[in-house]
Amino acid sequence: MPGKKEDGVAKFLKSIEKEAQQFVLGELEKQETRVGEKLNGDAKLKYLRDAANRYIFKKRSAAESKKLMSKTRIKKKIFPLTCQLTDKEFMERARELAFNIQKTSRVESEKKKIMDDFKSKLSQLDTEHLTLSNIVRDGEEVRDVKVEVEYNWVDGKKYSRRMDTAKIYEKQNIEEHEKQRDFFED
Repeated sequence: MPGKKEDGVAKFLKSIEKEAQQFVLGELEKQETRVGEKLNGDAKLKYLRDAANRYIFKKRSAAESKKLMSKTRIKKKIFPLTCQLTDKEFMERARELAFNIQKTSRVESEKKKIMDDFKSKLSQLDTEHLTLSNIVRDGEEVRDVKVEVEYNWVDGKKYSRRMDTAKIYEKQNIEEHEKQRDFFED
């Protein structure tokens, strides 16, 4: 295969004039010196064609160029290349940058607000986890339960009885302020 590419280079060189050949080969030698390596195959053929096109546009009239160009092939492509910005383009990009920075700041602010909200929700869940784990560990929890308090004036005690189980859960002495009989409503 390498022989075919070299044949293409030789064929191309034969298709152009002697003066153009000298220019093209000189350009190739300069390019290989700049790059630091020999060009081969398609790369060499492409470079030679480009050099021939430069020669044609530099040295020939439009009619001669057209005649010589019929022996070569030009392919137009679009490549992303760096370009110097005009003042107007520079200002447009600066505005875009400022807008982008503001937008980033707003998004970061939203993110912080959302993260704080999630942090609060997670903290609330952690509190619920702790409460529930204590209930599960102890096997009991605090609830509102109806209670009946029985005052026994004979022994001076008051008994607190749960209405759900009918068990006395607390026994205390009747306090002085509770000893007034009209304290109780009938």
